[in-house]
Amino acid sequence: PDGSASSVGRRCVRVVPPTPRPHCELKEGGFYYQDFARLAHTIERTSYFSLKSEYRRDVTHGSFETTRVTRKGTTHQVSDYGSAGPEDLRTIRQAIQEVADSVRWTATQTQPACLP
Repeated sequence: PDGSASSVGRRCVRVVPPTPRPHCELKEGGFYYQDFARLAHTIERTSYFSLKSEYRRDVTHGSFETTRVTRKGTTHQVSDYGSAGPEDLRTIRQAIQEVADSVRWTATQTQPACLP
């Protein structure tokens, strides 16, 4: 809510075997706090916390996405395989992505591995 953002990502310098060199990328930055308020409103309006924890289709080679939101110390995670989830889930993902795209990253660090 204060406009600060952080990102932890597992990256690979070289993805071609036999010598991939994975590392952890830690980024810090900021965004407009009003964007967070709009995101929180969207999450509440779409009843994210009442969505099932898993949606799936019986397909092969489908996309798999996991969305995790924490509210008042409680985390709710929704897995979606093959785009089987409801439209509200896509709306929430899009709103999260819009805020993520607006982050101005100011510092990046790397370390050998990400913490669990």
